[in-house]
Amino acid sequence: GIAALGFALVAIAVMILNVGGIRTRLFAGSVAPIRSIAVLQMRNLSGDSSQDYFAAGLTDELTTNLARITALRVVSATTSEQYRNPTQPLPQIARALNVDAVVEGSVVRSGQRVRITAQLIDARTDRHLWAQNYERDLGDVLEIQDSIALEIADQVQAKLTPAQRESFDVHRSVAPNAYDAYLRGRSELGKQRQEAIRKGLEDFQQAIALDRLYAPSYAGLSDDYVLMANYGALPVREAAPLAKSAALKALGMNDGLADAHGALADERFHFEWDWKGAEAEFRRALELDPSDSRTHLHYAEFLTCLGRHDEAIREVRLAHELAPGSLAIQANIGRMLYYARRYDEAIPELQRVLKIDPNRAFVRMFLSMCYEQKHLYPEALAESEKVKALF
Repeated sequence: GIAALGFALVAIAVMILNVGGIRTRLFAGSVAPIRSIAVLQMRNLSGDSSQDYFAAGLTDELTTNLARITALRVVSATTSEQYRNPTQPLPQIARALNVDAVVEGSVVRSGQRVRITAQLIDARTDRHLWAQNYERDLGDVLEIQDSIALEIADQVQAKLTPAQRESFDVHRSVAPNAYDAYLRGRSELGKQRQEAIRKGLEDFQQAIALDRLYAPSYAGLSDDYVLMANYGALPVREAAPLAKSAALKALGMNDGLADAHGALADERFHFEWDWKGAEAEFRRALELDPSDSRTHLHYAEFLTCLGRHDEAIREVRLAHELAPGSLAIQANIGRMLYYARRYDEAIPELQRVLKIDPNRAFVRMFLSMCYEQKHLYPEALAESEKVKALF
């Protein structure tokens, strides 16, 4: 009897402590399937902070690759950037991002060699599901990303369509220095400043000169020309045909490239006013990459400009779900509610952004206009004075 009691106590302790993962294995069938994932910012372990853009770029690329698996909802890498060096427990991060699992990783780059470590963690149970190291030449980095995405799909038992499976089986390579220049260009675009956009243009042009067959560089070039026109760095009459040509060049190489469809959509929207053509491109881009919060935001801007306000607000809220940490998207929720004349809803959205970043001039501008429409003139004037100071 004493022996039986001792055995029972040991068994209970083993189960409670989950020794050797036994509890996890026994009750694995009762765990809900993984349907959503966030790729946390990969850590740059190269010992050189100037390589941070490379780790950030790989994170973004891996996120895009996983988003090709339509059975998964993938949270935007721009959202996960705040968790580059997370101090919170993973279950807490997962709840904040509204995902079931997270992918963590690190990058070490030495010359033309790169080592990538990745692991998949069920954030609901803090259980490691898979981990792998890859060390290859930089030119093979695209294949590494495909391998990671396929491994994760297998681990979470996500079903791939035959077309999706085939897209991962295509051998992809890129000239190492071209890929490096491409990631630098994307990093510059993300800074949203005129001088950075000019620098990004040089990076994309260098990437194309080094590898004329890498389609994403042309998509990046198209995005850059659109931004140059929007920021007044290049006249529209010059930027528009260059943006269109670059986007079409990318699509001629790879019609399944979501970034290229998004770039062409922006060009047709901003420059040609081709509403039908722009919407078709936005929808195609989102069909290829439904987790791209940036394209959802741009599509929402398109819809609000056409006066389709309910659709626009649904789309921008979807962008916010995919990137809950993005203040830019949060601000655009308020802006689009203003255009829809839903001022009572717009005001708290704009105020939430200003609590985090009180120096966002355009957010204050729209808050001032909301107050004006509600005849709250003292509040409107007070916000206008703050806008003037910020400009």
